[in-house]
Amino acid sequence: MVADESTTLKINKAQFSQIVAIQRAIEAYNNKKFGENLVPVGVMALHIDALLHPDSIETDALAIYASFERILNAMTLMIVEEKINAYDPISRISIQKMDTSESRILVDHLTLIHRQDFPFIVQELNPKLGELVTEKLKKKDEWSECIIEYFQLYLKENRSVPSASRLWEFMQERQTANFHVEPDVSALVLGGEQLSKRNYKLRFKKYFGFLHELPTKLSPRISIILTSSRK
Repeated sequence: MVADESTTLKINKAQFSQIVAIQRAIEAYNNKKFGENLVPVGVMALHIDALLHPDSIETDALAIYASFERILNAMTLMIVEEKINAYDPISRISIQKMDTSESRILVDHLTLIHRQDFPFIVQELNPKLGELVTEKLKKKDEWSECIIEYFQLYLKENRSVPSASRLWEFMQERQTANFHVEPDVSALVLGGEQLSKRNYKLRFKKYFGFLHELPTKLSPRISIILTSSRK
């Protein structure tokens, strides 16, 4: 996807340099240079930007960069406020163990965070994460709405992504504002309708699979920034 120069505004050299640096960080991440569980903040910010704009036809590089920067700043604030743990990319020392003033200086696009925090960050940035999941579904029914609502409740209360098994247990233990699931030996029951554990697991993977795997390629939106800046 190449931006039309007539409709694309160029970002400045500093912004372009940052994007290029993050592009290199993505390559390092894909090669597991940061280990299995740590991701640079800038890399995750790019992926979240793409996730929140899945069908974007935006060609204004400045507008795309502004969106990315808002997400990056919001994630930086989450780190400073200790909503998510973060680590210095070189020493791997926890930033939360440093003074707040130092944290503000040290948090940049290469600061490392846990990849497991990805769904929580998305939820913080977009409280209507359930709607985002729902939009991806071609077919919706009461069970899809129920499972997604329970998922959001779990995420809000625990700040972590449940496994399919843990959410299954949670649904039997709790009730949401709109749903009360009745437990059975090998199924969930909603309004007299049963959902087997096998079908539940298939639904879970279909609804939330994208939250468990970070993309390994640059989104077309970021490619627009790189292309427009080189013209």
